[in-house]
Amino acid sequence: MRFISPFTTISTSILVTTAAVNFTSPVQAQQLTQITNIDVRETAAGIEIVIKTADGSKPQFVETPDKNILYIDLVDAQLNLASEENLQVENPAEAIKSVTVSEEFAGSVSIVIIGTESLPQVELIPNTEGGIFSVTTSPATAQTPVNSAESESSSEQEIEIIVTGEAAEDDGYSRQETSITGIPQSILDTSLSVQTVPEEVLEDKNIQDLSDISDFVSGINKGVVPSDKAGSSFVIRGFSAVAGRENILRNGLRDDTIRFISGLPNIDKVEVLKGPASVLFGQGTVGGTINLVTKKPLDEPFYEFKLNAGNFDTYGGRIDFSDSLDKNGDLAYRLNLSYEDEGNFRDFQEKEFFFADLTAALIASENTELYFGIEYQKENAEGTAPELPASGTVIDNPLGEIDITANLGEPDLAESESRVTRLSTEFKHKFNDKLQIQSQFLASFQEIPESLGFIGVGLRFDDRTFTRIGSFNETDNRVLTLNTNLIGEFNTGSVKHQLLFGAEYAKQDLEDKLDLIFPGTIDIFEPDNDSDDVDVDFRFPRTDQLTSFDEFGFYIQDQISFSESFTVVLGGRYNIADTEFFDESQPDQASDRVDTDFSPRAGIIYKPANNVSLYGSYTESFLPNAGRSQFFNTETNSTEFGDELVPETGRQYEVGVKAEFGDVIATLALFDIKRENIVDLQTLSSDQIGAQTSRGIELDVAGEILPGWKIIASYAHTDTEISSSDRVILVDEELIDVEGNELVNVPKNAISLWTNYSIQKGNFKGLGFGLGFIYEGEKQGDLDNSFTVPDYFRTDAALFYEKSNFKAQLNVENLFDVRYFESSKDEFRINPGAPFTISGTVTLEL
Repeated sequence: MRFISPFTTISTSILVTTAAVNFTSPVQAQQLTQITNIDVRETAAGIEIVIKTADGSKPQFVETPDKNILYIDLVDAQLNLASEENLQVENPAEAIKSVTVSEEFAGSVSIVIIGTESLPQVELIPNTEGGIFSVTTSPATAQTPVNSAESESSSEQEIEIIVTGEAAEDDGYSRQETSITGIPQSILDTSLSVQTVPEEVLEDKNIQDLSDISDFVSGINKGVVPSDKAGSSFVIRGFSAVAGRENILRNGLRDDTIRFISGLPNIDKVEVLKGPASVLFGQGTVGGTINLVTKKPLDEPFYEFKLNAGNFDTYGGRIDFSDSLDKNGDLAYRLNLSYEDEGNFRDFQEKEFFFADLTAALIASENTELYFGIEYQKENAEGTAPELPASGTVIDNPLGEIDITANLGEPDLAESESRVTRLSTEFKHKFNDKLQIQSQFLASFQEIPESLGFIGVGLRFDDRTFTRIGSFNETDNRVLTLNTNLIGEFNTGSVKHQLLFGAEYAKQDLEDKLDLIFPGTIDIFEPDNDSDDVDVDFRFPRTDQLTSFDEFGFYIQDQISFSESFTVVLGGRYNIADTEFFDESQPDQASDRVDTDFSPRAGIIYKPANNVSLYGSYTESFLPNAGRSQFFNTETNSTEFGDELVPETGRQYEVGVKAEFGDVIATLALFDIKRENIVDLQTLSSDQIGAQTSRGIELDVAGEILPGWKIIASYAHTDTEISSSDRVILVDEELIDVEGNELVNVPKNAISLWTNYSIQKGNFKGLGFGLGFIYEGEKQGDLDNSFTVPDYFRTDAALFYEKSNFKAQLNVENLFDVRYFESSKDEFRINPGAPFTISGTVTLEL
């Protein structure tokens, strides 16, 4: 198997007669071309046979007519398919009896098209997906004997064949293949809602932070971590994750360090699987899973340089190098380096970010692949500003509005550093066409030396005096994950099975120390950031915790195809989770518990046509919790502990429809989720508060509508509710139950659109424009539903010019400088959205 190579187009003319075949542009293949996908589709005139290849190699085509049969031989080619469902298709169209694809001889792939009455006529046309045989019938040919001289003359035709290599690294806005479900397959063949944000979208929008992918996928909103911070926190289908248990994966393996810091320079695409995924990935939240897929080495030289700069004193650059280290391409590397010096619209806040990633392909033969990677990230932040109070931002303050640029912390004292090192291996081996093994390992090590940050905890009755606390935090986080699985294919009679069986071991040790200081108050309208009066030596020890998670998981999944159009998916995972919690400051409150759980999954897929699928599914989630419920008593300045935290569970019902139109794919989904035993994290407390539900409808569309015109759009309507709760609040000396309230940071309606057009010909070829809109309805600011975060409408734009190996790009976010707020933690912690932001990028590829 060769490495991914850049998108390549080859044009070859073939003159065909019954007597001879004349190659006008013969291409000698240096090795067998890997055919990775064959798709037979009905058209108004007949059928299309879409051929995809793994790289840009140049196969030869030989066409031979015989009565009502047309033979197309792909010379120097080999089948390497994830699915064999289209190797034999009966009656694909009214005048086509059958299409059969076979590999009868080594190095040759044969396509046999049988017409019912006439000789099928073929035209090969270009397409962004790959080469397409457009097959029709010719009644005139059927009426004339094939061996007659007249037949020889009339059947002579000239055909232009265009073959394209499948470009995994630059496949437009629509990535129609995914492996997040455990088996590489088309999104149409999955019984879950899966959305992909490819690298091209990230580049066109100049996305620097992982949290910004919420702008492109329905049902995802920014969580309690603002987008200008290095960390990420998502609300998916109404549910946020428990802190420290974000369901963010790296190449399919869970990695909790990503929530603290994650660079995007080495990301090929971001996959989002909505709903529970415990069957595949073990411990996880009910809302969904985000998977970062990293770039792989290329077998051809690739050298890319990029420089960027923007307002707020932001600048940086990166390089992306890849090449083969031997002539066969079996040994290759890829190096990504990045540096960013970022200012911020918040006063005095800035950070430096350094990223390095080296991935090596140690083995890349036809049947065996072995990759090794090492990644290092470091961020230094200074002057980090705390969130703003609700009064003066999302709630009217009689004294006016708070300037969103205000820094209400102590910028001279606030500083932090985070370092992450990740080591990974990936091994794949195909025993034969029916059985393969895959094994992955990931080790992540994160260090956060003692850092100091500030948050607001109260606003006095004068509506301007803000009470704050400071926290000295030191964290050491270690995550190890090993996953091995087998994928096998077999038949039971006419029923096809694709079986996935695997085992996973995951371990996380998190050491977290927290000391509090009390810096005094600050005026929210006229902040005085003089830190001389702050005593950083008088500390109140809050926590000194060690939390350990050990999980063993065994999973099995069978994708059962009863026919080409009807598939059932059944699966389950058995988890054994050992969680330990110890706090040096409260040694008598240590806990150690073992939880077991079986998480089932069931799905059904019906395809009334090759490009349309109807699906339904039932899935469950399982998430162990460590420690006990905690309540901070402000009168005694002490923490009071309650019962041990039990595992969080969830379930989801989902139905939907997916459709593929050329290079555009759309998904419409309806879902119903219930989440139980939720840990409610307040400022200094935590408790399990009952059950929550979320129901909604989502629409996602992505792809290339016309040559050069690309789009990615989404809509979500989400209804959430606290369906049961033990939590009550005190309002005007009256206890109020929160049951029936809506969840936090979940707009009922959200719409996003990004569209991009590049001029395809003429003097302005390469000039392009981008325009985007984001709308989020109002959302609740806390579980008590005491206030809301207003709706907003934001406009983004881009202008770029691309020629050959050069690209210059200008991006604007919040074009009309709208004042808006992204999310809320509580009434004293509101995250403002960035004002008008402009950035320029220059890219050179060698």
